[in-house]
Amino acid sequence: MLKGIILKGFGIQTATILLLLTQAILAPIVMGVENYGAVIFSFTPVLFFTAIFEAVSQHATSKKIKGTFLYVLQFFFIIGFFIFVFYLFNGREFDVEIVMLLICSVSLLLSTWSQACYYSVNNLKGINKALFSSFLVSFLVLSISYLFDLKSIYMYYVMFSLSQISAFITLLLIDKYNKDERVIDFSIERTKLEFIVVWESISWRVNTILFTILFLYLVGVFHSTEVVGETKILFTVLTGLRYLSPYNTPMIHAYFKENKHGYLLVLKLTLFYFFCCLFAYFISFYLNDLFELPFVDFFVEYPAYFYIFAVVLSSNSIGSYFIFQGRYCSLVIASIMSFGLCCFLMFVNVSPDISFFSGLAGYIALLSVIEIYNRSSKKKNVRYENDFFR
Repeated sequence: MLKGIILKGFGIQTATILLLLTQAILAPIVMGVENYGAVIFSFTPVLFFTAIFEAVSQHATSKKIKGTFLYVLQFFFIIGFFIFVFYLFNGREFDVEIVMLLICSVSLLLSTWSQACYYSVNNLKGINKALFSSFLVSFLVLSISYLFDLKSIYMYYVMFSLSQISAFITLLLIDKYNKDERVIDFSIERTKLEFIVVWESISWRVNTILFTILFLYLVGVFHSTEVVGETKILFTVLTGLRYLSPYNTPMIHAYFKENKHGYLLVLKLTLFYFFCCLFAYFISFYLNDLFELPFVDFFVEYPAYFYIFAVVLSSNSIGSYFIFQGRYCSLVIASIMSFGLCCFLMFVNVSPDISFFSGLAGYIALLSVIEIYNRSSKKKNVRYENDFFR
């Protein structure tokens, strides 16, 4: 049984890697880094709230599936509102792009929610099929764009929305033919978006959301869209290192649910990712020096990303460990304070990679102090109890 789970997990990771390669590596090659950066900058409100929605939907569907479709409707209105706010705040004109963003939002919410439903019943095979379907559609649209030299930003929106819709439809078809084991339920009965659900759901992912999504918005505010595109491509490559393991985020989260004192796993994962990131940097440096590849020459211009990105890769694991210790506030406060430091450094014209490095270093320092203090307090309590009973 364990072997089957690992194989299905490996299939999901493989499909996810192929999807990332298509949408975040091949797409910018076809449409250009500057156009890609412009899309990512516009996409930040969608990605930000969808990241929160992913955590909320996984949390909610793990408890019950019936009624959770209401979350899709609620988040669509939230995302739609903030897309308009984004346009007004950045002084942009309302055009066709805003319609495309709304379409992408709907497709991404439906895809994310349906996959959360299948995760809740541990149907990894269905998720695997959905992700491969999404990859094939993305690759097909991108191939057509390349053949006809379509480099417009709208090409990316079409590719993205169609790929997400294909994943959703795949799961719907699977559900249709499994009449005895229906997973997807469109009812909106007896459920509401409670603050405590959101709090519990996003607290363990808040650092990842801040430093991989909102950070891109910061880069777009203080730098050009080309720099946004370069940063996103680099983040995608480094994030791909996470898929070297057949265990994805829900699996690791489940591990900490049963092993509340597994802090050694966090240290091992962080060290593993650290050496992977260093290896990736030296490979990039070597390839750039040897072949002078124009598309990846910016990799070696941002070494600080490579030195600290291991923290991002292990952030969800760190978050899982802390929330099962009951320390939600510690995670959120440390994440907000560290991201605040990053924002301040960007504001005073410190380079993006150094600001990123400083913020995450502050995050680790704060959590280390909290952990050391917590452990010393526990030892004191044990000592006092032993003295009392002597």
